[in-house]
Amino acid sequence: MDFENYPTEHCIKSQEIMREKGLEERLIRATASHGYGLAQNDIEPEHQMEKVLFAIDELSGLIGAAAIMRPSKSVMDLELKSVKKKFKDKKFAAGCSREVITLGANYLKITAWSYPIFAISMVFSLAFRSTEQPKVPMVATIISLCSNALFNFLLIFGLVLNGTTIFPRLGINGAAVATIIARIIECILLLAIGYKKKLAPAGKPKELFSFGTALFSKYLRIGIPVIINETLWSFGITLQNRVYARAGTDVIAAFNISNTISQISWVFLMGIGNAAAVLIGKRIGEGNTELAYKYSHRVAILSPIVAFFVALLLIPLSKTLGFFFSVDQAILVQAAGMLKILIF
Repeated sequence: MDFENYPTEHCIKSQEIMREKGLEERLIRATASHGYGLAQNDIEPEHQMEKVLFAIDELSGLIGAAAIMRPSKSVMDLELKSVKKKFKDKKFAAGCSREVITLGANYLKITAWSYPIFAISMVFSLAFRSTEQPKVPMVATIISLCSNALFNFLLIFGLVLNGTTIFPRLGINGAAVATIIARIIECILLLAIGYKKKLAPAGKPKELFSFGTALFSKYLRIGIPVIINETLWSFGITLQNRVYARAGTDVIAAFNISNTISQISWVFLMGIGNAAAVLIGKRIGEGNTELAYKYSHRVAILSPIVAFFVALLLIPLSKTLGFFFSVDQAILVQAAGMLKILIF
């Protein structure tokens, strides 16, 4: 976006361009963070998307350069050993920092250990919510996030008191270690609270790891429609983004603005949907279909009422976009129009 015209202001000028187009700040920060360490750029990767971009930026440049050197000029027939060979040749694609690639690879190697822990936490979090215990994962998540922020600061920058190193300065690796610590804390809290209070998801190991063909077939029967639904939804979102991408930068900017505001409505509606899934799902699991129907009727009445008041909230917000976003008036008009359509 800015490298060819402003090479000395790479990742700095792009922020100005993206703000003029009305893009979300989180996207602006994420794209700028991939150039952390360049002149004038002190935006360090913190969130997951920022860390991924930082990790793959230089690597994608090296892979692209290696692909161009092949007769096919394609990555389809590019082999791993060829990339490794080019990686060792410091003269090849010299602009691609091997140091940054190594930092990104080391970060991913460290954070990979957090994925199994996160999987356990996710399963128990969903189980607690499904059994009307949403406070347990909420408390664990809040403490985990605070721990992650604290250890990010301590391990990225280090802490020295009276000449004694309390926490070493690990840089980007410190962020990876902090992520693992936070995931471990979250998992321990979920398990400790669940088993101490003897909540429903806190089963014995034999109960947790034993399942037969009957359970598996039941899971497929219930889960496949959900998987198909989510797949179609993601396909629709992809097509929508593709349409907007072909419509021009002004349309994309207007869509991003309207999408940012509309997410306020999603908070309320998704909250009702998740709560309804827990309440009704539990009654169905108990075999109490009468109460399940009763709850579903109440939700069917409550949902449009909440949607109506959320729509009323979006009307004044659509008229105050200029206060929140500094973009061309034409973009604001398009964004307001999209919000008005969304209201209905």
